[in-house]
Amino acid sequence: WGARARIRIERERESARYGPEIAKLVQSAPGAFHAGDIDRASELFRQAAEASLTNKQTIAADEFDYTRGSILLQAERHDAAAEVFDGLISRSPVGPHTREADLLRAYAWGRVYQEQPTRMHRERYAAALAEHRRQYAGTASGAEATWMLAAFEEGRNQWTIALPLYLELADNPTHGAAAQVRAAVLYELILRRLREIRQPVNAWEDQAVEELATIVRRYPESPADWTATQAEVCIRLVGIVLSHREHPYAEADRLLEPVLHAG
Repeated sequence: WGARARIRIERERESARYGPEIAKLVQSAPGAFHAGDIDRASELFRQAAEASLTNKQTIAADEFDYTRGSILLQAERHDAAAEVFDGLISRSPVGPHTREADLLRAYAWGRVYQEQPTRMHRERYAAALAEHRRQYAGTASGAEATWMLAAFEEGRNQWTIALPLYLELADNPTHGAAAQVRAAVLYELILRRLREIRQPVNAWEDQAVEELATIVRRYPESPADWTATQAEVCIRLVGIVLSHREHPYAEADRLLEPVLHAG
């Protein structure tokens, strides 16, 4: 009875908020979705969004289109999902769902690129992430776009483009630990490649040591509090130090000391 009462109350709230016609559409859509009828669920949310716009309920329309796009994305209908998010963003450039819709649109375009790796799709995905980073700098979704763009560029072996993006995330609470490791790995790859093709490495050596040492210096003072990821970054830094033209072995030994006593 408690569950039935909660459902009844929620339906009454939806009816009061959206009106009975729209509420009926919204209440039918989840059932279609859970039954695996993606087309039906998408169509119901489309109708709900359209009716909301007719009633000048733009925020409600954005909510329904955001849900509709998410459903299509989950069903791996990436082109269709991107189109829905694109319509939402064009209609409401500063709405409550716009920022997340913009990131999901970029993600959908990235999946389209994976399926159809053309130059146009690649450039569209990279540009969408770059624009999201610019527009939403300092937000969680901005950091997510930075991570996605860094991984994308690394996957294309564009190491010198991916590296500063990872370094930008070095202190991020969500991606910081992984970004530090990727930065250390990319420094190794860049230095190795430069040596293979007999190009100057001095500037890159110095930058790698400086950047990674700055990261390591922010680690806990007690090695017992270090994580495995922090120990890995430090070990990779030691490898770079040992290959440095000046061979600062004492510095390498000092860096290894906390790793040997890490938790």
